[in-house]
Amino acid sequence: MADDKETAEALIAELQKNIKEAFAVFDHESNNTVDVREIGTIIRSLGCCPSEGELHEMLAEVEEEEPTGYIQLDKFLPMMTRVLLERKVIMERMFPL
Repeated sequence: MADDKETAEALIAELQKNIKEAFAVFDHESNNTVDVREIGTIIRSLGCCPSEGELHEMLAEVEEEEPTGYIQLDKFLPMMTRVLLERKVIMERMFPL
């Protein structure tokens, strides 16, 4: 059981590292924010291909109450981690090793 927990923690750490790296490419001012128009590109660079509707849902989840035109890493990271974990589970069910 401990191995499963360690494996899950390692997977989450690796996913979050990848998310932060992809986000950083578009964080031109190094202030943990990116232009909202770049989010689709970041998500696609992480291997997801959301529909326009799914992308709008994701944006609605991470945007500020008063949209600023920028997305903050601290809001994007947990949402994207969850999306990638869900995607991994679905892929493992569809294509078991």
